[in-house]
Amino acid sequence: MSSILKIEDFVTIETHFGVAEHYIRANTRNKCSDDLASMINEVARILFPDDRFDIYLLPPEPGSYRDIVKFVRTNRVGSLVGLAITVGGLVLGYLNYKDSHEAHLEGMKMATIDETTKCLQLQMTMEDLKNDYSIQSVPGEKIQEVCENLNLKKKKNSFYNTLRGDGMISNNETILKDSANQSVFSKTIQRIDFSKYIEPILDQEYSQENNEGIVELISPVVKQKKDGKGIAWRGTYYGEDILYNSIPILINGDDIEFYMQDPDFKGQISSKERTFAVGDNMKIVFTITGELKNGAFQNRSIYIKEVRSYNEDTIPHKARLSKSVPSIPNNQTELFGNI
Repeated sequence: MSSILKIEDFVTIETHFGVAEHYIRANTRNKCSDDLASMINEVARILFPDDRFDIYLLPPEPGSYRDIVKFVRTNRVGSLVGLAITVGGLVLGYLNYKDSHEAHLEGMKMATIDETTKCLQLQMTMEDLKNDYSIQSVPGEKIQEVCENLNLKKKKNSFYNTLRGDGMISNNETILKDSANQSVFSKTIQRIDFSKYIEPILDQEYSQENNEGIVELISPVVKQKKDGKGIAWRGTYYGEDILYNSIPILINGDDIEFYMQDPDFKGQISSKERTFAVGDNMKIVFTITGELKNGAFQNRSIYIKEVRSYNEDTIPHKARLSKSVPSIPNNQTELFGNI
C-alpha cells in the first residue's frame, strides 16, 4: 500500500450520538457527518492550502453507534508532523465553542467580542496540543481566518440544528484520537444545551471600492433613459475572486449587470467616438455594493468608475479540467471524496 496511513498522518474524530437504542435516524447521521466533513475540509484549506486530505468513514464498534471519521494527509511535502492533529484540534475546538449568546440580542458589538473570545480559545487549544504533540505553530492570522469563516459557522449551526431537531438524541460527544487511538480531546454536550452552540449570523451592508478587473461586454447600453434609474449593462467579469469571510461576492467568470459611471467613456458614446462589436472588453475600476444576509451576498450592484483601457487585453478564459478519481484503501469506504 501507499504511505498515506503512516502513524503521524492520520487522526480520527468520533461522534457518539446519545441514543437509547443501537440505532439512529439516517438523516441525522448523514447530515451531521456531512457538516463535520465540510468543517474539516474548510479548516484544512485555510491552514494548509498546499496539502491534500482524504476523509474516510470507519465501521462503528460492536454494541454501540459511533460515527467515526478518519482523515489522512495524502500530500507528503517534507517531514511535517501533526498536520492532521492541528486540523482536528481546531475543528473540534470550533465545533465545541459556545458564545455568550448576548450577541443574539445586542448585535454587532457583542458579536465582535465573541469572535475575539473564540480566537483566544482556539489559540489556547493549539498551545495545549503543543505540550503533547509535535505540531506546527498556527499563525494568529490563520486563527483569525478560521474564527471569521462563515462557512464554518453555517456548518456548525447546521450540525447542532440537526441534533436539536432529532428527539432521539439526548446528548452528543465528540472525541479526537491520535493514530495510537489515544484521546486528544473530548467533550459531551447535553441536549438542553444544543441551542447554545448555534452562533448568530448577522446581516450587514457591504461596499468595496477600487476593485480592478476586465469585463467582456455582452450588452452595452448606447442610450440611457432621461428619468429614473439607468439601464444596466451586461458582461462577463474576469479577474481575482472577491470574497468576504469566505462568502463569494464576485467570482472570475461571473456574468454580471453593471452601471457605467465613467464620465469620459460615457462622453465618447454620446459623441459616437466609441462603437461596440462582439468580444469587446475593457479594463475597469469598479465599486461593489450589496447586503450580507444569512451568510449569503444579496442585491449585488456594480458601478464602473473608470475605464482604463479598451480592447487592449486578452480575455483569460480558463479551460475546464477533469479531475481523476483517487483509489480507495482496502477495507475503507470513502465518505466525502478528496479534501
